[in-house]
Parts: sequence; C-alpha cells; structure tokens
Amino acid sequence: MNNNEKNKITMLQAIEAVINKNRETINSLPLLAEAVARFIAVIAEILLRNKEYQGVKMGAAAAKNNALDDLIEHVFSVGNAIYAFGKKIGNEQFKSTVILSASGINRMRETDIAQYCSKIADLIKACPADLTADGVLAARIEAFNKALDAYQEQSDAWQVKAAESKAARKALHECFDKADEILNKELDTLIEVVKTVNEDFYNQYKAARTIRDLGGGHAHKDKKAGETANPAPLEIAKAA
Repeated sequence: MNNNEKNKITMLQAIEAVINKNRETINSLPLLAEAVARFIAVIAEILLRNKEYQGVKMGAAAAKNNALDDLIEHVFSVGNAIYAFGKKIGNEQFKSTVILSASGINRMRETDIAQYCSKIADLIKACPADLTADGVLAARIEAFNKALDAYQEQSDAWQVKAAESKAARKALHECFDKADEILNKELDTLIEVVKTVNEDFYNQYKAARTIRDLGGGHAHKDKKAGETANPAPLEIAKAA
C-alpha cells in the first residue's frame, strides 16, 4: 500500500471515530443515519480488501525471495568449485562463466541471477562426472539443482499471484470510490444539517475530513475535501 492509500484510510477511520462518538445525533436524523451505515460498511470492506491485497502480494514475494536467497548460497558454493576445476584443467569457459564473490552475485538483478544460475546448471550437466571426481560432492550439485528448481517454481507462482494481486488492488480501489461517492455526495451535504444541532460534531467531522500526508519527508499542505463545492477524491496511484 502506498502513502496516498494509507493517508486515505487514516482519514476514513478518523471520520468513523467521530461518527461513533456522535451516534445519538446521527440516529436522530434518518437520512444521515442511513448514509452513515453504508459508509461504515464500505470502510469495513476497504480494510478487508486491503488485507487480502497485502496477503497475496507479501506472501508470494516472501516465498520467492527466500527461494532466491537459498539459490544464491548454493550457486556461489558450486560456482567456485567449477572455477577451481576449470583453472585446473585450463578450461577458459568454466573460468569466465563463474562469478567469484557472493557480493557480486547479490548486486545483480534478479533476472540476471536466474540466467547466471542456468549457465552454471548447463556447465554441471556438461561434465558432472568430472566435477564429482575432482572433489565436488554430488550432494552439493543436487542441492543446487533443487534450489534452482525451487526458485523457478516460486517465480512461476509469483507471476500467478501478481495477477491475483492486481485484481485485489482493483477491488480495493473500487471500495475507495464507493467511500468517496458517499462522502462527496451525501455526508458532506448532510453534515450541514448537524451544524445547528451539534456544532461539536460538525467541527469534528470537518477536522476528520482532512486528508493529511503521513508519509513524511517533504513539506506539505493539508487537503480538505470540503474546501470546494464538489471536492475531488484523493488521487491514488493504480499501479499493479
């Protein structure tokens, strides 16, 4: 979830808190009470959709990253053995293919790491007997191959989850749109009736209706939806 989305949820929950403190006044105004009920339901849906979105995204990414870390550990070990073997027999292909430091591998992009591991796997397939005879244990080669297979499996699973994540994010933004619709077209108007009945409630609502940038790092101005006759909803980046 980006900062704009976090800020928007903070604003919605602040309004919900004000509503919960002023139930008696709200219940005395049927139109307001009905709009508030739908608004509270949308907030609950937003929190649920956000949980679903974060769960899909974070779970898939964590599994893939763990598999990648394991793969890097194994390819570094096997790669250095291949380099030593290539140096011993004077095979420049073996020597030139291998990256000799773990930091060098870690600085690579993920796609480049995957390609590098595939090259190492191809070298192993070309002469597994010679490598094993030279002291590289078959168990280490097998562990590397399993780590590569596991990473490829998790990478494929992540692609599937990325599509699910995109759908979950779309559903989340549809909920934000519902909340904006109720706020802009109903609550912002109905709250004006409250001003003469419960001025404290009115002022609390107006204060809560402010979207504040909680991300930090730069100076900012508060954005108050009530400052214009037809306030625009918070713009939220709709990245996948």
